[in-house]
Amino acid sequence: MIPVIDRYVMKEVTKTLLAFMLVLMLVVVGTGFIRYLEKVALGDIAAQILFQVLGVELLRYLGVLVPPAFFLAVLLTLGRMHRDSEIIAMESCGIGPLRIFRSVLVGAIPVAALVAWLSLFVLPWGNQTIQIIKHRASGAVAELAGVDEGKFNEYSKGDLVFYIEELDTGDKQMSNVFVQNREHGKVGLVTAAGGYPFKDPETGEQYLVLNDGRRYEGRVGAGDFRIGEFEKYGIRLSQRSTEPVQQRRKAMPTRSLLTSQSLKDRAEIQYRLSQPLAVFAFALLSIPLSRSLPRHGVYGRMIFAFLVYFIFLNLQGVAENLMEDELTPAWMGMWWVPVSMVMVAGAMMLPETTQGRSLLRKLFRERKP
Repeated sequence: MIPVIDRYVMKEVTKTLLAFMLVLMLVVVGTGFIRYLEKVALGDIAAQILFQVLGVELLRYLGVLVPPAFFLAVLLTLGRMHRDSEIIAMESCGIGPLRIFRSVLVGAIPVAALVAWLSLFVLPWGNQTIQIIKHRASGAVAELAGVDEGKFNEYSKGDLVFYIEELDTGDKQMSNVFVQNREHGKVGLVTAAGGYPFKDPETGEQYLVLNDGRRYEGRVGAGDFRIGEFEKYGIRLSQRSTEPVQQRRKAMPTRSLLTSQSLKDRAEIQYRLSQPLAVFAFALLSIPLSRSLPRHGVYGRMIFAFLVYFIFLNLQGVAENLMEDELTPAWMGMWWVPVSMVMVAGAMMLPETTQGRSLLRKLFRERKP
């Protein structure tokens, strides 16, 4: 049975962790929605896959969001306990910092296991899934995505512009169509009474077939425009990509990275493993950072905590680059980043323990003349 102290600390940390995760997920979804909405407006991706990509991207980022959320949750919870003199009451009963760390560690074990699963399996799956979704929805499928009647629809970064007065969403029949396309420096204008999309079953290319209209073609600023009438005219929207999806390193399965001898692959697997290790490093680091006087605010050391976390992120990037450039030994890899955080936390906790205080007194006593 879990002791009362452990249950209490885990309960308070869990409530704060869920609140932080909710805020961080809203931030990720909001920024991702704006970014992908811009790509939809430019015609780079289809509107139909917008929420599908957002859902996968949220799962992909969970492994990165949980460690800082857990760090801030423990820091905020222990800081509140210091402010409310709960830690002082525990210490008067013989419950020291090491016992508090044990309670935090009990909660950190399942969180680290969750982060390990997210980093080692969900993260590469998410990267690969987004690649496949974008590849399948690119080109011809994206060209006709999100066409609205009664307004100009821009695709291919302005090289293709549609105006459709009326659109039957059932069978995609269009009426009173205006099309402007730009290719090889020439501008083509087409007006037609109607039209419909058509996909070639053999080549997979998609066309816009127009009926009963006129076509104007020429160069801007020149007077050699050609005018022609047609009963049926096809405009190729885009060519289907026949190239297979190239698997990036960040989308490679973890088992493939474990058997690889490439230094960059080993750096990638160590980056994924550093996420669950960061949970334990920050769990230890949060205990000395959370210590504050009762009259001090709960957020007294939050700014310093943010600074420590950003230093950790930067060190991860530096360690990965050093490893890929073979500037650090292979056995060291990226492990020195979480280990250094643990050493910093241990140095900060040393003066708060009885053994640490006696050791420091002995050291200073020996240095006196």
